[in-house]
Amino acid sequence: MRTFIFLPPLAKQTGGLAQLLQVAGHLIREGFDVALVTHGDWNTPSLSAAAAFDVEKLTLSDVVVRRDDIWLAPEGWPNAMAPALDRCRVVVWCQNWAYLFSGLPEGVHWQNLPVSFLAVSRPVAWYIKEMVGASAHMLWPGIDQKSFHAPPVTPPGPPAIAWMPRKNKALAHQIRAAVESRRGKISGKPIRWVEIDGLAREDVAEVMRTCRLFLATGFPEGCALPPLEAMASGLFVVGFAGVGCWDYMRQAWQRDDYVIETPYMVRESHGPASGQSRKGGNGFFVADADVPAAALALCDALELIESDDPRARAITKAGVATARDYSLEAQARTVTALWRKAEQGELFPGPKK
Repeated sequence: MRTFIFLPPLAKQTGGLAQLLQVAGHLIREGFDVALVTHGDWNTPSLSAAAAFDVEKLTLSDVVVRRDDIWLAPEGWPNAMAPALDRCRVVVWCQNWAYLFSGLPEGVHWQNLPVSFLAVSRPVAWYIKEMVGASAHMLWPGIDQKSFHAPPVTPPGPPAIAWMPRKNKALAHQIRAAVESRRGKISGKPIRWVEIDGLAREDVAEVMRTCRLFLATGFPEGCALPPLEAMASGLFVVGFAGVGCWDYMRQAWQRDDYVIETPYMVRESHGPASGQSRKGGNGFFVADADVPAAALALCDALELIESDDPRARAITKAGVATARDYSLEAQARTVTALWRKAEQGELFPGPKK
């Protein structure tokens, strides 16, 4: 059984691409036969990290598969399945519910394709079940907790809010303007905004440890890594869930006379990646694109931090505990267990004879 992992030739490195390479690394270390596949040129900068893997690197035109092989590809690239459909076991790892139907040719439906699904989060699995009627096995993302960890002491100075302009930049600017206006009206205390953009992983982790809060403005999301990395770094996370992040986000925000956002698919999707469901919220979360609510929630979080309210410490502590469930080790255990079952023919049915 050989596993072919398709890596999209993207313009730049993404979290989803990094996760595919992580899975490749886990499988290689466990002794599985792995080959990496892309479309076009392996010299694409986004694929440079693949050079570290001592495995065969192929293009779509080079691939020859056998019936018991596994073809692993992310959603959004259905044409990349062409060398494998009806020839081996095709597995689609859906990393974002929003792209599940992207790229499907007119008249082609997932229900009619011989594929199995993996989902990056419970909300994504729920979406696949509701919209396609297929059950997806879980393969959560993994974050490097040697890089992302809380600092030994609280960062000094005014509270710093980390944010990422690549995640709905215009909305982030609106939230910032609203927060600064409200704060000027109420307290006038200084805060800092720390933009994180275009940095290597280690640099992102270092910057996060200088901050107290993280503004999550991403949507749609499958199981966004930046808020998880912020939780691991001891930051107070505020913002949007993007649907998929309800896998790990736990609502802690309360306001008198306000209806606070909660996941509507809670029973099907809400829970940690491993272990028992944790009690207690790990951030203040609002409906996607709800700028007024995000501004209010961020102001409330700042007030808790500035007043040294024990609720702030409880929330960040819960965030650290949540992030621990999404470690590289947990991801390795999950993917290894899945592939051992596949090796025994218990998972991912092959093409019909």
